[in-house]
Amino acid sequence: MRNSKGSFRKNGIPIKDDVILIVRQDKSQSKQDRVARWQNQKEVYAGLKVDDLKGKSVIVVDDVITTRATMVVICELIAPKVREITILALAMRK
Repeated sequence: MRNSKGSFRKNGIPIKDDVILIVRQDKSQSKQDRVARWQNQKEVYAGLKVDDLKGKSVIVVDDVITTRATMVVICELIAPKVREITILALAMRK
């Protein structure tokens, strides 16, 4: 259920979907080599409401973690504000 602050709640855990912004939609990373993936990710994301995370423990969820490039960039954006970061990958088979 979305609340007035632009976040969702599931089992009492707030889910914020408006903290990180994709500023450039990139093509799929899956066909690129490791170096290209890292270079691309540095220019793809921007922090919007990072101050909303100040002092909090944060769980960052991605669909697949391969080279860790996306996770590293996201964590670099939020790390100065948060107390703790946990990283999860969520994958489902069709």
